[in-house]
Amino acid sequence: MERHVFISYAAKDPAWTGEKVEELAASIKHAGIVVRLDAWHERDARRLLSPNEWREWMADSLKQSTNVVCLMSELCSTLWERKEVDAGGFGVAFEFIRLVHTLYFQKQRNRGRILTLRLNENDYGHIPPDLAPDRPHYCWLTHRDVLISHLSRAGQDELGDSNTPPRADREE
Repeated sequence: MERHVFISYAAKDPAWTGEKVEELAASIKHAGIVVRLDAWHERDARRLLSPNEWREWMADSLKQSTNVVCLMSELCSTLWERKEVDAGGFGVAFEFIRLVHTLYFQKQRNRGRILTLRLNENDYGHIPPDLAPDRPHYCWLTHRDVLISHLSRAGQDELGDSNTPPRADREE
């Protein structure tokens, strides 16, 4: 089964810059996994996409992906919890709503399909409560190999039901 990974992040995040996001995406792609990244989709389209086209692409990408990697930061936490009305991040807000909806209908049985990635070890507090329990959490600086291994596991079914994902770390 071909693996697809959707990367969810806030486009104007000062922690997860476009360069860092593309470095992550390239690392995942190098492992033989199809990466669904908005920046690459926009480049491939060679034109500006309408809001409806973006929503359709995001919804399809979330549905078709074997895994979703949520890049966590202070800004993402703010957008997830909708703490600031004018914080922007409409794409990531759309994705987050879809993810919560998915988890609700799966009765919170994530089994490694949706995971979080922090840039630094001390960013654990930026993981929203909806994503904290029973989810694999990784740190890009210290868990790259474990993350790529999780994403490339060939034995998982579409929802990750056949194997328990590796736990890279937990809040101590």
